[in-house]
Amino acid sequence: MIPNGPMAQSDPVLRLRAVTPSDTVNLPNGDCRCLNCSATGTLTVIAAGDTAAVAITVVKGWNPVQVSRVLASGSDSMTIVAGY
Repeated sequence: MIPNGPMAQSDPVLRLRAVTPSDTVNLPNGDCRCLNCSATGTLTVIAAGDTAAVAITVVKGWNPVQVSRVLASGSDSMTIVAGY
């Protein structure tokens, strides 16, 4: 069942989308709720509701960070899946 109201961060994700890092294009499905990364490393992201890019450390597995863009520049090579 798809909820009618806003989802809490602790609710399970309903959709998964592969992420292609881009320095110019936001995530095509809007701000994600979390990222699943295939390796521990660094991603450069723009957080949901922000405009500045920052480098963050991510762990292999689920990372509870809401972002609108994952940049190619400054990001380690890994497979990234966005949870919505």
